[in-house]
Amino acid sequence: TRLGGMVDDLFELSRISSDTLDLRPEPIALHELVDEAARGLGPVASSRGVRLDVDLPEVVGLGSGHEMERVVQNLMVNAVRHTRTGRQVQVRGGHDGSGTWLAITDGCGGIPVEDLARVFDVGYRGSAARSTEGAPLGAGAGLGLAIVKGLVDAQSGQVSVRNVGQGCCFTVRLPRVPLAEAS
Repeated sequence: TRLGGMVDDLFELSRISSDTLDLRPEPIALHELVDEAARGLGPVASSRGVRLDVDLPEVVGLGSGHEMERVVQNLMVNAVRHTRTGRQVQVRGGHDGSGTWLAITDGCGGIPVEDLARVFDVGYRGSAARSTEGAPLGAGAGLGLAIVKGLVDAQSGQVSVRNVGQGCCFTVRLPRVPLAEAS
């Protein structure tokens, strides 16, 4: 199963780098993608002593459905995988002057400052990913965040990471849905 997942990830990275993604930008209800991912991850988070704190208004951005589903899933799985027992994964989102944003904050203890610029590199895993701390989700192959970056960039969006409190916050920004399409 894990090998199959890695093959799928490599195929996705290949599609991203060869610019063969079939993107169909449309209004995407990010709050629905987050709710679906949270329902699926709830039992795993609970078994690890991690609380999911999802508090989103109706957040709609311009993106491609399948690709944004993958982005949200990858970020939330990583957040649960790396959050320490007794801490929480917090998901927030909204709109501002530059578009739509979704922020996923984990309780991993933070990423060394010198590594922040590398977390989206293919194959970069960091030392925490090499431990068994992520069970039962597994350690990962260092491809998930590279896929996130590639998919978000391909949709004219941006993804960033910064340390906050007892963890780190990954923020995805997407273009705002044009008013004609929002109604």
